[in-house]
Amino acid sequence: IQTIVENFQIPKIEPDEKLRAKLTKQSKKKLFAQLKKLDLESAEKIGLNQRKLIRALEVCLKTDKKFSELTKKGKSLFDVLQIGIKHPRKELYRRINLRAQKMLDEGLIEEVESIVSKLKKKMPVRKIWQLPSMSGIGYKQIGMYLRKEVDLDEAVRLLARDTRHYAKRQIAWFKRDRRIKWVKTKKEAERLVKNHLSG
Repeated sequence: IQTIVENFQIPKIEPDEKLRAKLTKQSKKKLFAQLKKLDLESAEKIGLNQRKLIRALEVCLKTDKKFSELTKKGKSLFDVLQIGIKHPRKELYRRINLRAQKMLDEGLIEEVESIVSKLKKKMPVRKIWQLPSMSGIGYKQIGMYLRKEVDLDEAVRLLARDTRHYAKRQIAWFKRDRRIKWVKTKKEAERLVKNHLSG
């Protein structure tokens, strides 16, 4: 959203799978320390998000430039109205818990098994679970179940819990953006849209 609204200039650096595989073996703290030396501004913005740390390091190492220097805002391209939907926390968490079960009902286990099966032809199973893409919410918890580290009930509980934590971080992130207009009803949203289009 920020990329579109603020017209961020994204570095056109192709992914380097060998470098990524090497960086993936390192702990988040080690990656953070490494990026801090190369680009303090990016390190402070990213924190301990492994996927983003790896991408920032990849760009720094491939270009000999700071990631923060290559991701600058451009001139705004659009007249934007940002609307946020305000749900009571209890209701939001109830929906998240239902969604976790629904993901399972709609074939999440089979999806993860299928991905692992395809990747097994290219790399050892151990390395598959180390891929950044397999650390996403859903894949990570089902991975734990498939590796027999937890039973299915515990995997679902962790999936719901981690989704709730993610939602909490998202809410905190979006609340910092003063351009977002928060609404509770469809009528409020329609009024904002109408005013924006006529203004």
